[in-house]
Amino acid sequence: LLKMEEICPREILRAVRRNLCPALRDLLQHGLVDFPAHQGSVFGCFSKYNEYETNVLHVWNVVEKFYELKHGKELADAPVRKLSTAFQLENIGGKSITSRQRLLTTIDNILSTHVKLKRSSDAMFKAFISAALNYGKLSPWLRMIFHCKEILDDCYTSWSYCTVVGIDEICQSLDRLSTFQFCVPVDFAIRPFDLLNDAF
Repeated sequence: LLKMEEICPREILRAVRRNLCPALRDLLQHGLVDFPAHQGSVFGCFSKYNEYETNVLHVWNVVEKFYELKHGKELADAPVRKLSTAFQLENIGGKSITSRQRLLTTIDNILSTHVKLKRSSDAMFKAFISAALNYGKLSPWLRMIFHCKEILDDCYTSWSYCTVVGIDEICQSLDRLSTFQFCVPVDFAIRPFDLLNDAF
């Protein structure tokens, strides 16, 4: 069994989880709508996936909202998609897996592994950022989510960072990371539980 340091240097892991993720979280949470005013409608997924959380919105709930808007669950449950995920196939039937399909499948994987272990929204957001870095898709995936008109209209106030400044400014800085190859553990928050299960 490889040690964590052999998969991802400790300095890289710390930089991603302690610096990059909180910085992105704080920027992307700026100006989120007030949860109680939208309970049961815009953020219906909040109670569905995060029953263990307090009623405080997190940017991960926005990611979940995108997943629902784009029918991520239906995509992930399709037999062809399950096959491609299980065997890490890049194409099925001669058709390449699109970036959006990869994004939705990644969100589904994080939900399916983290929610049952009562991991927090912050833990799932860190897993998402880690997976995006590993695929070299951090900027494209953030653009895909935060360019979505329904997301901006339903989830953010008119004075929010994402509405006024926009995601492109963040992504211009993040684009530099695409030249590096990452292998950040996506299962960091659930790894102790996986190791415990393996022991038995």
